[in-house]
Amino acid sequence: MGENSLPATKAACVLVQELLPLYVDNEVAPDTRRWITEHLQVCPDCQAAALDLTQDILDATAPIKALSDPLPPNPVKPRAGLWPVMTWWAWTAFVAAAAGTFIVIMILWR
Repeated sequence: MGENSLPATKAACVLVQELLPLYVDNEVAPDTRRWITEHLQVCPDCQAAALDLTQDILDATAPIKALSDPLPPNPVKPRAGLWPVMTWWAWTAFVAAAAGTFIVIMILWR
């Protein structure tokens, strides 16, 4: 252990376990990080707590990761233009409307 290290006592374990969330998020000072790392090397209880915390974080973020995965490609190919989209009955209605409009225009023109 380094010169600023405390022995693996109950008080050190309590302090390490309180700092573990910050340690895992890499939000502790470099000296504190070094001290916690040294403590974790000699304390099986704190090692287990660190592993549990890491696993809890992984379990909690798994649904978020699943949502961020890209969607599979769409198997339906888009149709080009209006012509292939219209069905036979739509074409029949279109032709009938066009013919009726032509007839009305021809009658009114006279």
